[in-house]
Amino acid sequence: MTVKISKSILSDDSFTGTVAVINSHRDEYEYNNIGFLTSYFSSEGGVFFDIGANIGSYALVQAENPSVRVVAFEPMARTFQKLSNNIRRNARENIIALNCAISDRNGTISMTDNKESAVNHVVSSDDAGSGAVEVACRTLASVCNEIGLVPDIVKMDIEGHEISALDGFGNVTAHIAAIIVERGERPEIREFFDDAGFIGPVYFHREEGVINSSPPIRKTDSLFLNRARLDDTGRRLGFEIRDIG
Repeated sequence: MTVKISKSILSDDSFTGTVAVINSHRDEYEYNNIGFLTSYFSSEGGVFFDIGANIGSYALVQAENPSVRVVAFEPMARTFQKLSNNIRRNARENIIALNCAISDRNGTISMTDNKESAVNHVVSSDDAGSGAVEVACRTLASVCNEIGLVPDIVKMDIEGHEISALDGFGNVTAHIAAIIVERGERPEIREFFDDAGFIGPVYFHREEGVINSSPPIRKTDSLFLNRARLDDTGRRLGFEIRDIG
């Protein structure tokens, strides 16, 4: 199945995965957060890290802007191949694709290996069982040091492994303007970001052009904003962001 999102073409051999979701929602797919990213990067570009990139919907749309450098992380081999194919299909030379998970250490971790790639997740070695696979993992800090890029914005969709991943950000966290996290309302996620100097969870309302603490009607992952960069983030978006945390 092949679908178009923004100016990008995504292809997947699954009829139940990301492409199917995009096909059923069309212009409403990740409407608010993709709008947030596009608005933020529109005038000045920057660096976007997509952790849990799957087949590339977020990464490809942001890479439509040639002044945006994108690093897309996808640990599962089959899904990574689809991501790589979509990057080539769209000729997005400003995307670096890395076949690894982001965690709190460099090495390997166990993950489920379901056919539906969007639900695969990290499991402990005790619970791995015969259906799990070992995949490479890196800390975000080590990746940034290796490739010489620090993200302005990070999107995380990693099915419950967020705290371990965030623990591996190290000093990079302080330089990030915003982090998008699936199910960011969880207490442990809120506590991490509060300690790190971020406000949230908050939500970008694309049609109204505001950020506040009220979730929009459309299902939208949570935003956490770095207090130290609120003025610059608001300037890029074109409106003042009040410290609503």
